Amino acid sequence: MGKPDTAKKSLGLKGLWDHLRIHHKAKYEEATKIKEEQARKRLKRTEEAAHRRSTYELVESQPRQMTLQDSLKARDTYTKDDPRQADLESLLMRWMVDSLQPYLTLENPHFRQFIAGKHFNRQTS
Repeated sequence: MGKPDTAKKSLGLKGLWDHLRIHHKAKYEEATKIKEEQARKRLKRTEEAAHRRSTYELVESQPRQMTLQDSLKARDTYTKDDPRQADLESLLMRWMVDSLQPYLTLENPHFRQFIAGKHFNRQTS
């Protein structure tokens, strides 16, 4: 049979901490410091997350970026000889090929209106 006090011992973490505290003081102090540091880090992360949430709620009502309509109004127009125009055409062709768009997409009047930004100038009632 075992020792008579074995029935009193806890098999959970409290028992482990008690054992360290009683029989291994240096290891107990080291483990306690680590545990406290982890608790501080956890608290700091929780506070930072709460701050981010409150900051997000404050700026959520403000526009984060220019609207598409404002972007199109402020856009630059390029001549056919402008190298930026060639870059845009290249990007358009790459999009068409990568997304398997039919070449007739370029002829579609609604697509042309979209590219020209004309539909953003309409007044809505």
